Amino acid sequence: MEQVTKTNLPLAGRIQHGEQQIINHKKKVKELGYFIAKSKNNNMNFLLNRFYEKHQKQNFLNIRFFDETPLTIKKIRYNQSGAVCYCMTGTSKGKQKISNKWQDIECNSNCKYCIKQEGSSKPACNYEGTLKFLLPDISTDRIWIMKITGQQSISNLEEYINFQKYLGNPLIGTYTIFLNQIEQTNSEGKKFNNIVLDIVKAEDFNSNNVSFSQINTKNSSLSTDNVQTVDNSNQNQDKTQFENNATKETSKTNKNSKNNTPKTTQADNTNAVTNNETTTKNLQSEQSKITDGTYKEHCFLYDKEYKTFKKNGNETEYLIAKVTDINDKLTNVVISPEFRTEIEDCDIGTELIIEFKNFKGNIISKNIEILRKIPKKIVA
Repeated sequence: MEQVTKTNLPLAGRIQHGEQQIINHKKKVKELGYFIAKSKNNNMNFLLNRFYEKHQKQNFLNIRFFDETPLTIKKIRYNQSGAVCYCMTGTSKGKQKISNKWQDIECNSNCKYCIKQEGSSKPACNYEGTLKFLLPDISTDRIWIMKITGQQSISNLEEYINFQKYLGNPLIGTYTIFLNQIEQTNSEGKKFNNIVLDIVKAEDFNSNNVSFSQINTKNSSLSTDNVQTVDNSNQNQDKTQFENNATKETSKTNKNSKNNTPKTTQADNTNAVTNNETTTKNLQSEQSKITDGTYKEHCFLYDKEYKTFKKNGNETEYLIAKVTDINDKLTNVVISPEFRTEIEDCDIGTELIIEFKNFKGNIISKNIEILRKIPKKIVA
């Protein structure tokens, strides 16, 4: 936060989803399932009032990035007096506060503060992200800051932003950030339910009408029957649309044929039959694609998660690959067991050709061809 305020940004305040509490004489963060806003400037309290009028206990926010570097990440260490040293990612040049003055230091992974000490759950020096954005429905001329200490939340934002840059997409635009509850395991093997931050394009979030209870989380248990009901509804809607379009085309063709009957030639009739056959074949092809769902797609790996599906009363865990095509359409693909190990070894941005198949309302991988593999990062 200290580094951001020095740029003289017109700050409105901070957005958080946790509160500091004293537990056993130690400061700990209590995670919340919704966003809260704070400001150190009393003159900005009218913006806080607007925030809580519109976003009281809300688990998602529509935000706007106003430049191409909305996220900065640094390694930083705190003590009782506040921040005492930090180093921005991508550089080994850091700053350390000595006698209340910031001095240059060389930052490296051998620093004792970067190594977890015995009896501690994590190192003293940790990654911290700062996300800056606008809240258009609150104010268009004040910038909000979110300080992010959760490593999974930082990773989610960083991977999304880097992938958009990899695709050549501009980052300036409107997005939705939302809170997602997932199960995580620490270095000691203990499992915790934590709330993490994630991001999508605002139009994708709004079109799917996602709520906190509907967000799919890792190891969540889903019924394929429920998924099938949703997907069949979409299929019937699409099928009806094709049938309506076909009816319109047929009516239009009949009307034109009736008006032009005296002038019709044998050649015209031949062309009309050919065109009708082509239209029928295209229509049948589209309807076949909807019903049996077998088709190929050139796409890129966006994210991965695991879900448990119920089948014949038994629960089986599957790898779910989130892939996006060149038009930024996101698809969740259930990876067949024979491809699981190979896809688990891939990182985001891996270029794929996947043969999809619609099976009981779910998209599964019938075949996968890796065009350009980006190996998964190995954390020491």
